[in-house]
Amino acid sequence: MSKLTIINGALSRIGEAPIASLAVNDNIAIIASNIYDSNKVNYLSSFPWTFALREVTLAPLATPSYSQEWEHAYTIPQNYLRVLGTTTYDEFTVYGNELYCGASAPTIIYIENIAEGFFSSYFSYAFELSLAADLIIPVKESPSEWQLFIANANRQWAIARNLDSQSRTNRGLSKNIRIFLSRGIEDRA
Repeated sequence: MSKLTIINGALSRIGEAPIASLAVNDNIAIIASNIYDSNKVNYLSSFPWTFALREVTLAPLATPSYSQEWEHAYTIPQNYLRVLGTTTYDEFTVYGNELYCGASAPTIIYIENIAEGFFSSYFSYAFELSLAADLIIPVKESPSEWQLFIANANRQWAIARNLDSQSRTNRGLSKNIRIFLSRGIEDRA
């Protein structure tokens, strides 16, 4: 999967011919590429997609740029989009690309701005549908079709989030299911 593949998929959905390259000086290619870049960051940041999650232990920052209210300062990887938390559930705050917290050597879980080759198939499909919806007005000048495209894209995003959520254990649910099942078995005895 590549940026060009996703853009061409979106263009074909709205009845446009695919483009051969993003380097061409073509209005459709420029519009599609610009919308794609901002949407990629927004959609990756919007949900803790399992394929985009990364974990890293941070190195201390010698000269913090911002807050003096925290004991420790760390540099966050440059390709991060959003810090979700620390593995030890420490309180923290983020200023720019720096993380401040009371813990020494925290390990963070964050969303990375990953390359398209790491996208799941369900994310790529939802992204393609959303891109088609976002391209329908500037390329086809068809606001009436936009409603159909955006409704379809929103349905696919719900499916994608649901599928991705099934890629990990729901710890609270797993504990409750064991209690429920054990009670259910006792009740039948």
